[in-house]
Amino acid sequence: MCLSFKETQLLLEKIATFDNYNHSLIVCPDFLNLARAASILRNTKIKLGSQNCSFHHHGAYTGEISALDIKETEAEYVIIGHSERRRIFKEDNSMINQKIKIALEAKLKPILCLGENLLERNNGRTRPVLKAQLKNALKGIKIKKANDLILAYEPVWAIGSGQPMEYEEANKMHKYIAERAYALTGKKLSVIYGGSVKLDNAHDFISQKNIAGLLVGGASLKADSLKQLLNI
Repeated sequence: MCLSFKETQLLLEKIATFDNYNHSLIVCPDFLNLARAASILRNTKIKLGSQNCSFHHHGAYTGEISALDIKETEAEYVIIGHSERRRIFKEDNSMINQKIKIALEAKLKPILCLGENLLERNNGRTRPVLKAQLKNALKGIKIKKANDLILAYEPVWAIGSGQPMEYEEANKMHKYIAERAYALTGKKLSVIYGGSVKLDNAHDFISQKNIAGLLVGGASLKADSLKQLLNI
């Protein structure tokens, strides 16, 4: 909700002109712009994702968006369990687990977000919190290929704070998350980092051995800064 309907389309049109960049790109606009985004990006190598989906395919759930409908827009990915969904809209691990199942049934690839808040971090509970989030969110989840599911580590205390996690610490946490996820799924899942990612720190994160990519918020809202991020 940082850009208007028309502003989002103007940004997508600029993004569609990008070429010769170094990384894969998935863009996740708001629901209203998904179908339009698919049209704008159709002849590019850019992938499309949704910011959320319902935990049901059909029914009387006013205001919800079905994963099946998202799939029909040509989207391939869906973000699930974003920290704002957990914190503001009170989504718990049980609901997130159901959303992952629904997304996979719709042939979407979930981008599962997880991370600890400041109190949990200060109490030394980062790893137990991440372990529980993974265990509960991935309960009963079976995937055929490692790229059917992406994990996004977003330490809640770092998001929008201007104080990102130290690179070395982030690298260690990504290794831990990947190991726990492998124990649960038998697949080597990619783990990306999100949390105050900016032009001046993106290279340091992406160069870490265990960080497979970046979940970018504010720095993705302008075409110029996004283009620079893609070429770090």
